[in-house]
Amino acid sequence: MKLIGKGNIEKRGKNSWRLRVTVAQSGSSKNPQRLSKTVTVRNKTEAGLLLDEWKFELMQETAVIDSRTLTVSSYLADYLKYCQEDKQLSASTIQGYRAIIENRISPRLGDEKLRDLTPYAIENFYRELKASGGLNGRSLSGATCQRVHSLLKTALRRAVYLGHINVNPCDVLRGPRVDYRESSVLCEAEVVRMIELLKGHPQRNFAIATTLAVSTGMRRGEVCGLTWKNVDFATAAITVAQSLLEVGKDDTVNGNTLVVKEPKTARSRRKIALDEGTLALLKDARNEQQLRLAYYGIVQTDNTSVCANIKGDWYRPDNFTSDFIQFRDEQGFEIRLHDLRHTHATLLLKHGEDLAAVSKRLGHTTASTTLNFYTHVLPGMDEGVATRFAGILNSCKPDSDKPILGRINSRVPTVPQEAKIGAGKQRSQNA
Repeated sequence: MKLIGKGNIEKRGKNSWRLRVTVAQSGSSKNPQRLSKTVTVRNKTEAGLLLDEWKFELMQETAVIDSRTLTVSSYLADYLKYCQEDKQLSASTIQGYRAIIENRISPRLGDEKLRDLTPYAIENFYRELKASGGLNGRSLSGATCQRVHSLLKTALRRAVYLGHINVNPCDVLRGPRVDYRESSVLCEAEVVRMIELLKGHPQRNFAIATTLAVSTGMRRGEVCGLTWKNVDFATAAITVAQSLLEVGKDDTVNGNTLVVKEPKTARSRRKIALDEGTLALLKDARNEQQLRLAYYGIVQTDNTSVCANIKGDWYRPDNFTSDFIQFRDEQGFEIRLHDLRHTHATLLLKHGEDLAAVSKRLGHTTASTTLNFYTHVLPGMDEGVATRFAGILNSCKPDSDKPILGRINSRVPTVPQEAKIGAGKQRSQNA
């Protein structure tokens, strides 16, 4: 199968543009072929359109032959490379796609011919995936199945564009239903117990990271990617400016499995106010870290990780998770690491904090996202709102002793009894 590169456009003269594209054969050890041609158009936009048409023509030269034997696994491997090289998606996104393809789709649909996929076959695949697609044959959550559906639908949309298939079989499917489950959260007493235990934990970078997670609601990668320049001791605030991601060996960036990336959205880049206890913890941690690094001849700088290990290196997110599991099991906390973020938000909402303020603190794109996650917290809060609303109206002190809410229905116009009797006689005559 032909692999067509992204291509580029170069201005050569007043109305002259050079189009370049790289063509390679999938699985071939030969060097890719670099093609170019010059076209005459008015602007770069028109040149881009011609480049797209040319790429499509190059693909079509072998699309009919390849499509007859093209399997789902082979096509998705090419699609993954397209996302990585042409779309230039982040390493973490590629790693997520790779995991879905290798662990969810390929084991069940990989050997199927791409052109033989039908809505019925895909629907059966989703059903089997949800029933036994998890670890050791356990059921898989609806949310995970929905992510599989989303990736497969998007990938097959490109297959239609390339001419491998005529229609996208996923277009007529709604995908697996998502069953939202309430996250496990700690109560106030358990949060206090956890923070007290962490004060005496021998692994200081773990203790700091876990305390930050529960006291600020930061994500795992945000905690591990925090540096001292992001901590403002004067204003008692943290700036979330980057995240530390851990990727597999197939998705490394310049050979590194640790990737520092900027926040995904503008709302993810945010300031988080610190309470007095967490601020004091960070002050002590900075001084302790400076002395510890000096012992190894390492100078602490503003770019040093707040949760660095004894040699000043990044605290790997996967290590953070495994350390937390060990701590959780030893101390009897029935909770995941990410649930510390849910705990932080739930306690704030439970104690009357404004939804918009909590959303901003968590870095959600919109307040509606926060609302969708924490709807389970709101029923009790809603009862309080109803009571306060009734109090507002009843404070108007109407003439009657009856509550004003009880008088609303009395304003409905009534029909005189004589009119009811007359209407009854008229209906009898018509019958």
